[in-house]
Amino acid sequence: MRLIFGLLIFCLLGTNFCIKTCHAQDLYDYSHSAEFAQYLLETRQFSLAISELERLVFLNPTDMGVQRKLLSTYIKADISVEGLKRADLMYPVPKSIPAEIAPTYAFMLLKEKDFSRAEDFLNSNSNLTVDEKYLFLGTRYALDHQWSEAKFYYDQVPVTQKPIIAEYREIVDHSLAQKPKSPLLATGLSILVPGAGKVYTKDWKNGVMSFLFVGATAWQAYRGFDRSGVESIRGWIFASVSTGFYIGNVFGSYKSAKIFNRSQNEQRQNEIENLFYSDY
Repeated sequence: MRLIFGLLIFCLLGTNFCIKTCHAQDLYDYSHSAEFAQYLLETRQFSLAISELERLVFLNPTDMGVQRKLLSTYIKADISVEGLKRADLMYPVPKSIPAEIAPTYAFMLLKEKDFSRAEDFLNSNSNLTVDEKYLFLGTRYALDHQWSEAKFYYDQVPVTQKPIIAEYREIVDHSLAQKPKSPLLATGLSILVPGAGKVYTKDWKNGVMSFLFVGATAWQAYRGFDRSGVESIRGWIFASVSTGFYIGNVFGSYKSAKIFNRSQNEQRQNEIENLFYSDY
C-alpha cells in the first residue's frame, strides 16, 4: 500500500515538473514567436515572416507595433495589394486607422498608384500629422505628373521638421522648369523642313536622317522628271518614296514630342518614387 501511495506521489510531482518545464520552454509563446518573426525579417524570408506576424496579431490584436510590422512586411514582400486587403480587414473604416498604422496604409495606396483612394484617405483620416498628410498628398500628385499641385503640398512641409522634403521640392522644381515640347509646333516644323520637328524634340539622329533621306529621294525624283518628264518611272518611284517618308516624318514628329514629354515626366516620377521608397 505504501508502495502504491509513493508511486502516485512520484507521478504527480513528475507531471507537475513536466508541465512547468514545457511551459517555460514553449517555443510557440508570444515572445518566442516575436523573436522568430524578427529573425525571418532579418533573413528576408518575408512570406514566412508574414505567417508568423499574423499569428502574433491573432495572439495580441491590440499590439499596434506588430500590426505595423505585418503591413510593412507585405510591402517588403512586394505584395502591397494583399497588405491593403489585410489592413481593410483590420480596419474596415479607413478614416479610423490609428496614427501608428496610417502612414503605412497611405504608403501602400501610393505604391499601388491608387490615387483616388489615397486622396480620400489622406483627407478623411485625422490621425495623420499635418506634415505627413502634406507629404503624402504632394507625392500623390507627383506620381501622377501633376507637378504644380505637388509643389503646393511639398511647400507646406517645413524643412526643419522633415529635411528630406528639400529633395522632393528640388525634383518638382526641375520638372516645372522643364518646358514641355509642343506636338503641334513639332509637326509644323517638320512640314516646313523635314526632320526639324524631331530635332526640336532633341531626337537629333532621326531628325538629321529624315532630312537627308527626304532630301535625297526628292532630288532623285527631280532628276528623273528633269530627264524624262512626267513619264519618268524613276521620277515617280522616288517621288512616291519621298512623299511617303515626308508624311511619316510629319506624323513622327508629333509622336516624338509626346514621347519626349512622357519621358521627362517618367524620369522625374522615378526620382520621386526612389526617394519616397527610401524614405519609408
